[in-house]
Amino acid sequence: MVHLYIKIHNKTGLKYFGKTTCDPFSYKGSGTHWKNHLTKHGEDVNTIVIRSSHKPTSEFQSFALEFSKINNIVESKEWANKIPENGLDGFPPGGKRSQKTKKKISKSVRNTWNNKSTKEKKSWHVALLEGKKINKHKQWYTPIMIYNSEDVLMFETKCNFIEVCKINNLPTYTLKESYQADGRKIYQNPDRNTKRLHENGMIQYRGWYAKKGKRKQHGKI
Repeated sequence: MVHLYIKIHNKTGLKYFGKTTCDPFSYKGSGTHWKNHLTKHGEDVNTIVIRSSHKPTSEFQSFALEFSKINNIVESKEWANKIPENGLDGFPPGGKRSQKTKKKISKSVRNTWNNKSTKEKKSWHVALLEGKKINKHKQWYTPIMIYNSEDVLMFETKCNFIEVCKINNLPTYTLKESYQADGRKIYQNPDRNTKRLHENGMIQYRGWYAKKGKRKQHGKI
């Protein structure tokens, strides 16, 4: 499930509008200004869920953007939001991240992987693309890199590519085609039904791609 929620700070009255796939009542919110506000004034907040859906449909996204506009959440001092909520990832459609922000996101994703337990990592290191087992006697392997539309590295793996895509709800076979086409960006065909992509929740992956990385040595993650 994906939820649109409003957080209201019980001490200061500051509000924050956001989206999450986690428990909206335990999730604290991701906005920088909002998180700084919680650090300074405490985490005594009230949470109101205003819309929930099994996936971020076009209607769900339109509601989020319309709510952002009507309540002027970016300009109003009553809200902690710095950008409109789009119901996908909080980043405005067509927006461009700075190189500094891209590096921070990439570093964060890599740290998430590095913080996994050795057992979790080993469970992923089974196959490359079609589930073929890696010959552990070989010293080198070629990882598969999955990037988002902003060229930020999201996943780097030497495991079962298809399994990784399915675990993370990625468009498995479309990214597989991208990988086989040496990094061709997906969903770029102007004739493709954009409405259907919105309804399927796949529009957020437009511009993503998968390609081979540089060869690496086994045992070095």
